[in-house]
Amino acid sequence: MKLNFNKTIYKNRGIREAIDQFCNIAEFKIIDLENSWDVEMVNCNYNDKKRVFDEFANYVLSVSQN
Repeated sequence: MKLNFNKTIYKNRGIREAIDQFCNIAEFKIIDLENSWDVEMVNCNYNDKKRVFDEFANYVLSVSQN
């Protein structure tokens, strides 16, 4: 699964913090693009991967707003 985070809305530190918090649940890869970051979730430890990724995205949004 892959998400795209626009750099005008999301902060890199928010993505990194979310990865740190979710590191026991899944592995994530970040691709730094010109205007965004692509984040791919790999090796998820739960069957409901979509829900984990949705929660990850919510976490990134919440920490990027602070």
